[in-house]
Amino acid sequence: MKRNFLKNLGVEYTHKKISILIQIISVTKEGAKFSNEQIKALIKSVSTYINSVGKLDNSKELFGEININPKNENIENLTFYKYISKSTCDNFISKGKFQFGSLKYYREIERDESRDEKEGYSNLVFENLDRQFFTSVISGFNYYILCGTNTLTHEEYMSDQFGDYVMKIKNIKSFAESVKKSIGAKSWACQKVNYSDFKSNIIRTELDNFEGSKPDLSPEIFELIKNNSIDSSVFTKPTSFEPENEVRLIFEMDKNSKKKLNIVNQGLLDNIEIIKITANKK
Repeated sequence: MKRNFLKNLGVEYTHKKISILIQIISVTKEGAKFSNEQIKALIKSVSTYINSVGKLDNSKELFGEININPKNENIENLTFYKYISKSTCDNFISKGKFQFGSLKYYREIERDESRDEKEGYSNLVFENLDRQFFTSVISGFNYYILCGTNTLTHEEYMSDQFGDYVMKIKNIKSFAESVKKSIGAKSWACQKVNYSDFKSNIIRTELDNFEGSKPDLSPEIFELIKNNSIDSSVFTKPTSFEPENEVRLIFEMDKNSKKKLNIVNQGLLDNIEIIKITANKK
């Protein structure tokens, strides 16, 4: 396993070509566990410190309730809309050209309104019968993402932000399977985004001990963190983005992804409908 210290961020661990970035690890003594209030205080302290040393511009820490369990969606109940500009529609989508972004791409995107410097961040508490293990981590380095929304009820707001055209995916499963094949992804998932400034989960594990968490991660602890961080790191965003009612279609790769991925696949147009927004604007 490779280990690389990154100034003002943490320690990057890379195992089997996939990375996670650990910012803090804390393990309780045997028989001791954090209360929810202690977890909240710890998350707030760590986040405030990371924000200050990293000089993040648009982070908004409101610290809502901690999420105890991941929320799983049935894709049959989801509709996927993506607001786009006329230029994007005419020059890219209509020609079968699609772009998928990484979490790094969305952390660094130029538009202030779209940039979320907390993309990929999460706070996790693992607990077994005897103790708890807390970590703040950046993960999701091996995913490509297509962002959309599940409703057209906020047309004016969304069209002002992203454009007057909507790309509707008529059949998410068919579209996703085609993309998966085109880019060689391991798997895909589609889920509504949860909004919470804590970006946290408590995960109960049958792991007997957390000895592999320090001073360096064991492969077992690495996989535990990587596999349980996706709900918070990929499918959770700060509450300031809640008006977007975001849905994300994500593709898991077998190694760290590039910043963004552009593909040409005209067959995907069979699952696409373009809608022109005609909302009255002041």
